[in-house]
Amino acid sequence: MPAMNARAGDLWNGLPIPVTPPSLDEIGEMLKEPPACWIAYAALGRRDDEASLAILVAETASPDQFRRRSAVEAIGNHARGGAASLVVRRLLADPSPFVVRSAVSAVQQLADAGSHDEIVGLLSDAGATTRTSALHALTVLWQPEDFEGVISLARKDPAKQVRRKASMTLREHADAANWRQLVELWISSELPRERVWACELVKQFGMVADIPVVVACGHDQDGHVRKAAQDAVSALSSQPR
Repeated sequence: MPAMNARAGDLWNGLPIPVTPPSLDEIGEMLKEPPACWIAYAALGRRDDEASLAILVAETASPDQFRRRSAVEAIGNHARGGAASLVVRRLLADPSPFVVRSAVSAVQQLADAGSHDEIVGLLSDAGATTRTSALHALTVLWQPEDFEGVISLARKDPAKQVRRKASMTLREHADAANWRQLVELWISSELPRERVWACELVKQFGMVADIPVVVACGHDQDGHVRKAAQDAVSALSSQPR
C-alpha cells in the first residue's frame, strides 16, 4: 500500500495525484473502486473540513483491511484528525496487523495521549513489527513509568529490530533518574552508537567518581566511541573536587 503523505502531482500506485484537489463528489466516485480509491484516501487526508473527515471515519468500518488501513492513515494526516481520536484508538485492536500498525502511526501523528495505555499494551504483541511501531509511538507519548517495560525489551526481546528501537526510544528519554541503568546496558554493547550513548550520559549526568566507567572506552576500536569517552573524562575531570 502507498504511503499517505504523497503530494499533488506525485505518482501514487502508478496514477498521478491531481494537482487540483478533487471535490468531495469526485472523491466519492473515486472511492468506489481501486486503484483510484487509494488516491481518494490521500486527497481526503489533505483536506481541512468535517465532511472529508466523516468520510474517512466511515471508511474505517470497511470490511476490506486495506481500506481501513488507508482510511486511518489519512485520518492521521488530516488537519482535523484529532476529532477522530476515539476511532483511531479503536483500530489499535483491529484484527489486521496492517490496520493496527497504521493506527499506531496515526496515534503518533495526532499525539493522542489518551491512547498511551493501548500503545504500551502493543509492546507485548506477537508481531515484532507491531512492537517496533509501538515503541516509535512512545517517543511522542512517553511517560516515565514506561521505562522499565522498554528497557526490558532492549535487554531481551527476541527480535533485534525491537531491541534496537527500544534502545533508541530510551536514549530520547534518558534523564537523571534512569541514566545509570542505561549506561550499564550500553557501555559494553556490540553497537558503537550505544557505547557512544553510554559515554555521553556519563558526561551529562556523572561525577568525578564515574570516570572509571568510561576509561576502557577510551581505547575502543571505534573512533566515535573513543572521542565520546575522552570528552566524558575531560568534562568530569574539570568538575570541582
